[in-house]
Amino acid sequence: NNLGYLYPGRDRELNAADSFDKLKDAVKSFEYEGMLSQVTDMLQQEKQSEFSSNTKSIDDVMFIEKSKRFSLAFENQFHYGVFYAYLKLKEMEIRNIVWL
Repeated sequence: NNLGYLYPGRDRELNAADSFDKLKDAVKSFEYEGMLSQVTDMLQQEKQSEFSSNTKSIDDVMFIEKSKRFSLAFENQFHYGVFYAYLKLKEMEIRNIVWL
């Protein structure tokens, strides 16, 4: 039984993570490390007190990653995941339109 990449080996480390740096350490050598490296640490951003257009929150990075993965569903044929991916991408599109 495999549930994701981090269970059971990193479960305790993830539960004990109470800061962003500990979270980064818990996911080292997994694919999530690259995603978290793109996230701008909010404490450092507050110290700089300037907003930059290249700063990304964890929500932004996860949104981009989900849209990439849902788009990959269309590369294969004959599976029902295409319908789920289409609906999720449509929800993302509606969210973007409402945001504008």
